[in-house]
Amino acid sequence: MSIELFDILTIDYNKAQDVLNVPETYTPFVSVGPTVDRTVGVYEFTLSLTYQLDIANRSVFLRFSTDGGASWNEFVQEPKDSTDREPHFYSFPFAHNGGPFNGSIEMRKQDATGTLNVFFADIMFKRIG
Repeated sequence: MSIELFDILTIDYNKAQDVLNVPETYTPFVSVGPTVDRTVGVYEFTLSLTYQLDIANRSVFLRFSTDGGASWNEFVQEPKDSTDREPHFYSFPFAHNGGPFNGSIEMRKQDATGTLNVFFADIMFKRIG
């Protein structure tokens, strides 16, 4: 009996582009899932995005969930200059217990001042072992 590699290694992904004027409340803008049942194994979750906040000395909050929003991991960044386009990339492996996967990314700015634009965002969930 043989098993084809591509029957085991799965990749689920989604993209968002030009999410403009993100408010000061968390706003979902890209997600993957819920997927069909995925087998038990080691998977990698990856998020990548580029954004710009056109005001200095204000923070940008980014959070992601790998369990449909039951729990969140949060990053806080403060761009150094109002003209900077800030890249963000984060990837990590984790043990998936099997079943559907539901991941999402949300973002907000510190307060109502300034304009926060997300130029692109990618989210990916792939089996690596």
